[in-house]
Amino acid sequence: MVNVREITSLGRTTIYKLVKSGQFPAPKKIFSNRVVWSTSEVLAWMESRGVK
Repeated sequence: MVNVREITSLGRTTIYKLVKSGQFPAPKKIFSNRVVWSTSEVLAWMESRGVK
C-alpha cells in the first residue's frame, strides 16, 4: 500500500473525482472508514501518464 496523496501530489478531492470518473484506480475498502490503494495500480496509473 502507498500513501496516494504523497506519491501523486494530488489532493483528496481530486483523487476521488478521478476515481468517480474512472480515471484513477479505485480504492479497496478494508474497514468501514478506511480504504487503501494497490501500489502496483497507482504506479501503473502514474507511468501511463508519464509521471515519475
